[in-house]
Amino acid sequence: MFGTPTMNDTWWFMSVIILLYILFPLFIKIIDFSAEFLVCISILPIIFPYISSCPIVGKYFNWFLPFIIGMYMAKFNGIETLRKHNATMPRQICFTLVLMCICVWLRFSLNTANFDSVFALSIILLSFFIISKIPTLNIVLEHLGKYSGAIFMFHTFIKTYYFKEFIYLFKYPPIIFIVLTLICYVIANGLELLKKLICYNKLVTGQEL
Repeated sequence: MFGTPTMNDTWWFMSVIILLYILFPLFIKIIDFSAEFLVCISILPIIFPYISSCPIVGKYFNWFLPFIIGMYMAKFNGIETLRKHNATMPRQICFTLVLMCICVWLRFSLNTANFDSVFALSIILLSFFIISKIPTLNIVLEHLGKYSGAIFMFHTFIKTYYFKEFIYLFKYPPIIFIVLTLICYVIANGLELLKKLICYNKLVTGQEL
């Protein structure tokens, strides 16, 4: 947030999430008062870009929208509601693909990541409506999902800083992606085992050792 050095460029996320966690109690109050009002507020930085030029925190305003959308979907069980309104598989596929195409068009035509939160929602819906029903693949993605947070936080060490030559030795993007995913999955499992050995989770949750 303050331009200090970082061990990993991916950790810019920590500045955003800490700020959002601090504001979360306020967001809860507003969403209980009017959820739609909170969504409108979170859209303002995208509509009025000069808001994002505020010193220090301005650039993080653009990330309010995905956080608020997540809160909104959780409060009103939005994914399940969308499933009920699109009861059949063809309708679910059409709705998801149309939403995804609109997001891709916005991404490239406007050359901005400001609408990536909606793009992410379309990917989540694709996973929920379609991919979750594909045998084996749904299990693989479920296991990866358990460690996705940890993988996001350390994958840059693997692909960019320390093992870049090895990762990109495979040349073809699909193979590179699979190899990187497998390596990160193994490391994530190792970190989880280490956390159990040192009782990390008990310390964080405040449970007695």
